[in-house]
Amino acid sequence: MRTLIVLATLLLFTGVVRGEDGIHALLARLKSTAEDPVALERTLKRGEGRIILCSHCHGHDGNSLRDHVPNLAGQNAEYLLRQFEYFGSGKRKNFVMTRLAATLDPEDRIAIALWYGSQKVRPRAPSDPSLIEQGRRHFQAICFSCHGRDGLGHAALPRLANQPEQYVINTLTAYRNGERQRPESPMNGVATRLKDEEIRALAAYITSMNPELAADGGASRIANR
Repeated sequence: MRTLIVLATLLLFTGVVRGEDGIHALLARLKSTAEDPVALERTLKRGEGRIILCSHCHGHDGNSLRDHVPNLAGQNAEYLLRQFEYFGSGKRKNFVMTRLAATLDPEDRIAIALWYGSQKVRPRAPSDPSLIEQGRRHFQAICFSCHGRDGLGHAALPRLANQPEQYVINTLTAYRNGERQRPESPMNGVATRLKDEEIRALAAYITSMNPELAADGGASRIANR
């Protein structure tokens, strides 16, 4: 029995074990790392050293270099780690991310999630500021219950605040049109009701949200849970 436990642990931390049990074990390791200042400092250094490929699209500090690519800065580290696992296992599919995630071992995924979660989001301005108030009303009616008043999300749901406008438009449109399907996400049902003008207004508001409210999705937020 002891041999089986040791073998399972070795498989988990060499990236072989998949499924929710494996993810929960990784999330527990991420939390323990975030609560240990020495381990956290070491892990953040490792994360910064592993983001070379990520930074081409998401930026060194997690602020996206392309308007159709999401910010990772300030994102909830638990959420980021889950997405790494989903891409790596094939549960979530993207041509670039699926292949990239497969090259990262679990320790790298934890380190990158904590690195990006600890970075600050830079302010963005929407293309049409006149849509912000309309977008705020839609957000409070549609998005608030899951993503929170300030768009911070939580461990299982992403921070939305200050995401690039075009990324938000593309994502909501894809959900509405049935082009993005995730069994674990309520978005497949929520977005079907959205009209084009509502999507544009939501994107304008989300982009303009105060980035300081979502500046740390990393260790401090995890440790305080």
